Amino acid sequence: MPAQLLRPLKSGGQLDREFNTVNAPLKIAIAGLGTVGAGTIKLLQANGVAIAARCGRPIVVTAVTARDRKKDRGVDLGSVTWFDDAAVMAARAD
Repeated sequence: MPAQLLRPLKSGGQLDREFNTVNAPLKIAIAGLGTVGAGTIKLLQANGVAIAARCGRPIVVTAVTARDRKKDRGVDLGSVTWFDDAAVMAARAD
């Protein structure tokens, strides 16, 4: 996989090289920690190295929200920011 992300064409037919090497982690937030949300976290934790190799950068869960903060979901949430309001989480740029 190329280390650069190229947009197809600018007006005038030139390649857009605005995006250089994509090494920074892709940060994601997950709203809901049921079967799909918790399963996504488990998948990323178990296969993170392989996914990063294929994508060219790691994918990191940085924030989550769910109805019950105390419920055991079988995943490590120690390194993520917890939001009580999904709209507030979605509004954050980071």
